[in-house]
Amino acid sequence: MPARRSDDVVRECVSCKRCYDARVKTCPECFVELVNIEAIPRVVVDRYRLERVLGRGDTGWVFAATDLKAEKDDPREVVLKIIRASVIAAPQAQDRFQEDARVASELRHPNLAAVYAYGLLPDANGYVVTELVKGESLRARMKRVGKLGA
Repeated sequence: MPARRSDDVVRECVSCKRCYDARVKTCPECFVELVNIEAIPRVVVDRYRLERVLGRGDTGWVFAATDLKAEKDDPREVVLKIIRASVIAAPQAQDRFQEDARVASELRHPNLAAVYAYGLLPDANGYVVTELVKGESLRARMKRVGKLGA
């Protein structure tokens, strides 16, 4: 597994969840010291710049990101999910991840977020890039209205 350079690792403000390059030490908005997010680069596959953390869990992280290859006058904001290498370490798990992502990328429905890209990074983490859907999260909705009906 290639070593990640310390100068290209993404840093996070734990207060506002924005992402910054490794050279930035303090959040310019919150004045909070930034922390490294393991060894995830700020720009993934030379295309997606991580902007803020949307969530994290046992299997990885979810970021809002900017598609740097989108039209210059219409930058596309996307969701980039990083799946920890330890979750998909076995070759069968990597194959399953790739197949599931391929199938998801072929699905088209107004109630599904489009899958734009997926793959494995050099450090064996997986990634999936999806449409960023604006609006209320399911968690917020359930807090507000309670159990959802069928």
